[in-house]
Amino acid sequence: MIESPLEIFRRNRAQTFSMIVALAAALIFPCLAFMVVFGGQDVASRWIESYQPVVYLVPDASEAQVKELRAELESWPSVSEVELRSPAQAKRSLESRLGRESIESLGISDSMLPTSMILVPTQGLSGHIDLVSKTAGLEARMEVDRVQVPGVAGVRVLSMISGGLIFSSLLALLSLLAFCLLLSGYLRRLMESEREMADMMSVFGASSASLRRPTLVRGVGVGGWAGGVAATVLVVVLVVAQSIAQTLLGISTTMVYVWPFVLAPVVFGAGLGFLIGLAHSRPSMRPSGLAPRLLEAYHV
Repeated sequence: MIESPLEIFRRNRAQTFSMIVALAAALIFPCLAFMVVFGGQDVASRWIESYQPVVYLVPDASEAQVKELRAELESWPSVSEVELRSPAQAKRSLESRLGRESIESLGISDSMLPTSMILVPTQGLSGHIDLVSKTAGLEARMEVDRVQVPGVAGVRVLSMISGGLIFSSLLALLSLLAFCLLLSGYLRRLMESEREMADMMSVFGASSASLRRPTLVRGVGVGGWAGGVAATVLVVVLVVAQSIAQTLLGISTTMVYVWPFVLAPVVFGAGLGFLIGLAHSRPSMRPSGLAPRLLEAYHV
């Protein structure tokens, strides 16, 4: 073409802007779904696996009951170790966290603190779910006063995040299909609007490569711009998600596994734009009828 292949975008600003927004949305939703799955799984694993259930015993629990319960807990597959904490050890732990002066001012003594068992879980989120459920059931035993565990329902909800992988994959396929259809229709409309000019240039000796180049450039340009917009939105979402995880759960994580999905729109946008532009740059459109008239006029 005589003018830049991107000049047509300037002449159709509103249409181009709308197309970029629509294409960016088609890239954002599947990547966002994968970010929720992998980022949520990472946060859930860090939170759950750093949590250790505690079993508090009644003051009059006998030594035999304590040994029997400890041996039973150590036999659980989801427990790697059981730490027995005496009232004196519990007090020292409080002093290390709150300070000796604070404990003395509150009048807390060894006799006021119960004997407890701290359960060190094995790795794996599913193991924690089983452990939480089994530990919660210990409150029915006579030697157990109470247990300290995260809510079973909350843990199950967090664990179900991994089940969203199938949904995310289906959403990705549908969104990429929508992206291809939208960009394909847009490029075809641009080609139709310049069909007569392309025919005229072919009559005057323009090479097939020069006629295909504008569609390729436009496909990569629109796809790349849409990918850039999508990646920018996903970066903002990731920063906000990290802030929420730090504020609500006290977890600081870079979510390394999520970053590929943040940058993926740029690669997929430009790559699919190139492939679609390449497909449409083939001389498959019907001739406009201008070329025969020009040749006839030229011979006359």
